[in-house]
Amino acid sequence: MADDTMWCERLDGKCLVFGLDWLPLLGGHTRKQVMAKARRYRATHCVTPSEHAAAMGLIQFPRNEASRHEPHYSAAQIVAGLYPSGTVAVSIVLQPGRHWLVAVHEGAVIARTDIVLGSIGQITGLIDELRLAYAHIRHLGVAQGDPGAPGLGALAAAADDRALLWRIPGRWAPKGLSAFVVVVCVVAGGGAFAAGAAGRWLSGQPAPGPLSTQATMQAWVSARSAATASVLVHGVDGMQQLLLSLYRVPVQISGWRLVSVLCKPLSRTWRCTASLRRSGRHANNQRLMALAPNGWALRFLSVDDVEADWVVTGAATPLSASVLNDSRWGDKYWLSSLQHISRAFVTLKASPAVPHKFPGPVDTQGSPVPRPEGFRTYQVRSFQVEGPLRSYSLLLPNLTGVRWQQVTLTLKALERPTLQQSQLYLSAKGERYEWQS
Repeated sequence: MADDTMWCERLDGKCLVFGLDWLPLLGGHTRKQVMAKARRYRATHCVTPSEHAAAMGLIQFPRNEASRHEPHYSAAQIVAGLYPSGTVAVSIVLQPGRHWLVAVHEGAVIARTDIVLGSIGQITGLIDELRLAYAHIRHLGVAQGDPGAPGLGALAAAADDRALLWRIPGRWAPKGLSAFVVVVCVVAGGGAFAAGAAGRWLSGQPAPGPLSTQATMQAWVSARSAATASVLVHGVDGMQQLLLSLYRVPVQISGWRLVSVLCKPLSRTWRCTASLRRSGRHANNQRLMALAPNGWALRFLSVDDVEADWVVTGAATPLSASVLNDSRWGDKYWLSSLQHISRAFVTLKASPAVPHKFPGPVDTQGSPVPRPEGFRTYQVRSFQVEGPLRSYSLLLPNLTGVRWQQVTLTLKALERPTLQQSQLYLSAKGERYEWQS
């Protein structure tokens, strides 16, 4: 039956694999831990895009498959990378009487949806079931004529190391996964099959070909991870937490007046320092200590000056676990969005995206390892913003992949606020990370 069949499409030297089993992942995990979990389920191959991924895909391939040189990629994980936010279902007609459906939520594949089905009716029925749990799910299907639905060519073009299937070392009997499956590889445009088990031509070893190919990709992934291990991204959530903290900063506290607030990232938190000046004749340290917000650590610098330190938690995530767009999307959509809100700011600058360079891996002889096809690295733009604190609510949705280096709130003396000027003036300097297009 089509429902029990895993499928493989070969396009442009890549093999797209459809029909994996998906398991949720909680918390951080190393590749070694992922491999151990895959072994428990008797998988031969697995896919997980990062050590902070929310799901992993597993597959059991027949033992008698011939080795193939092209890398193999999970089509479902490619879709998850294309739609990193919201809930989206994608359906594709693989051939007459064989349809594929996957659903992703916030960049993670939903369990039991990476599935090959026999009819449009089955697709519709499964979409209706998904709507019970995900009321706002969008269904994109080529058969339905949706212009935004990705086809096989688009999936092959978007395939990169995050969707690569990794071989699990060892030997296991089928258990926990679909044990008796037929994997059919179709050469794009050809449609011809060679006779094999169950009358189908079995695909080659489904990822990533010879060990040297897998080792090459793994070497580059490891080098990229090592080079960016200390990079933490604030994104939308991190900046939102900081803004909420700044909104609660009092301008006046019993005769002490706010001058400025300087916030800098410290590991996964923000460390903020407020400068206050004694402005009232009856202001004193005793009353300030009694009325200062919870969490403030006061440092009295002189008779008239005091600083207050506090920490904003939950402000950053590792770059490898962050939702990122690619630079082409950034040029077309992100910059356009900034242009739309630019009138609310004094300064809103973003530089062109440039590659985030890192040392390439070397083999045991010290020779450079060639960069494999399909491997992508990060790109980065410098980003600078200045304007009224109130305007940052407009900026917030546009902060995907943004890492801040410094944020400063200044209390300005203004007789009459304008669109670009207010008493509470915020400047921020940082950078935006993207995937290389």
